[in-house]
Amino acid sequence: HTDGTPAPAPVLRGKHCKECGNAAVIKKDGCEFCTACGAVGACG
Repeated sequence: HTDGTPAPAPVLRGKHCKECGNAAVIKKDGCEFCTACGAVGACG
C-alpha cells in the first residue's frame, strides 16, 4: 500500500491479530506480538 506512510517494520506472516486484523502475530520473548500494530497478546 502506498499512501506515503512508511512501514515501521516488515510485517511477518503469523497468527490473526484481534487488535488490527492483520495476520502478523508472532512469538517474541515468549509473548504473542503483532508485527503490524505492536499489540502484545498472551504470554507463556
